[in-house]
Amino acid sequence: MSITKRPLQRSDGRSRKFVRRRWRRHEFVGIADAGGLENLVPMSQVSRTQLFTMTMRAKANRSRDAVLFFIRIPPHVAEQVYKRIGATDFAGALQALKMVDKVGFPPGDSTEYAESWKRIPRTLSKATDNRRYM
Repeated sequence: MSITKRPLQRSDGRSRKFVRRRWRRHEFVGIADAGGLENLVPMSQVSRTQLFTMTMRAKANRSRDAVLFFIRIPPHVAEQVYKRIGATDFAGALQALKMVDKVGFPPGDSTEYAESWKRIPRTLSKATDNRRYM
């Protein structure tokens, strides 16, 4: 008896392959948590290995509401975000991104990440904010 391999189906009938192609339409991928924006990279520069690493970082840091997100933003917003990151204004960079309506999350974690997206950024104590020392 042979088993034919079929694409993994989601509950709405679309295959995961289609979902991954849809992700590629977004221009940037990033990680954000309670302290603000942690990372924002153009999707064209992200390999599958880097995407896996970013996913694991977000999942490992869920206590701070870390989320992996995909977003399409205009070039002037991207410049503004990178300037704020350069000035170590991580919360401000995330607020600039949250003005954009087109944000997506990985399918398996989308509802959990969407709830976290609404809660971040928030004020952290100095003991829990490790990004200043990196």
